[in-house]
Amino acid sequence: IIKTNLNDKLKTILEIAESDGKGFEPTSFCSACLIRKPPRSKHCGTCDQCVGKFDHHCPWVGNDIGYNNHRIFMLFLLLILCIMILNLYGGIMFYKLSCNVASEDSLWNSILVFNSCSLWVLWMILNALFHVFWVTILTTIQIYQIVFIGMTTNERINRGRYKHFIELDGKSPFHLGPWHNIADFLRCSCFGLCKVKRKNWMVFYNNSESHV
Repeated sequence: IIKTNLNDKLKTILEIAESDGKGFEPTSFCSACLIRKPPRSKHCGTCDQCVGKFDHHCPWVGNDIGYNNHRIFMLFLLLILCIMILNLYGGIMFYKLSCNVASEDSLWNSILVFNSCSLWVLWMILNALFHVFWVTILTTIQIYQIVFIGMTTNERINRGRYKHFIELDGKSPFHLGPWHNIADFLRCSCFGLCKVKRKNWMVFYNNSESHV
């Protein structure tokens, strides 16, 4: 969360007022928090706060996903996938060992056996399949954004609103290549003997300048 105090808010308002609109970028100012936002940040209307490197508001965890918890969120998704796959495996093994389901049985016969043996386990299998489906899609999208285009979900959806994306025809100025994007996301300074590049997204800059 990008925090500020009353003095900082008043200072920002005075700077904007005295500049008479010159050099003022509307997307860099939050009218709700009265602060000048760093790049990659956004005000969340649900939580009523500005979040650094904002990705999205997640209703499943009831929180914003941003700079300090994005890695934990990815771990959360991977653990859900592991748990649901274990549920699927456990359900299938239960029916094989306890319900006399033969591999040569037709799908319809297998479903009839499932219903007569344990409707609860059948529900658990269907529930696991549903969660595997949507979590796999969400995880794939997240990995694509982080690794291959160097964007957050908010940036990918709203890149037409941000000056630093428009200047690069929709491409991310924070994209460092897949290897360095992973290192930047994990906040690694090096992988073994190989140093990695990281870009300070908290710095205001023009795309004509190089800030690494």
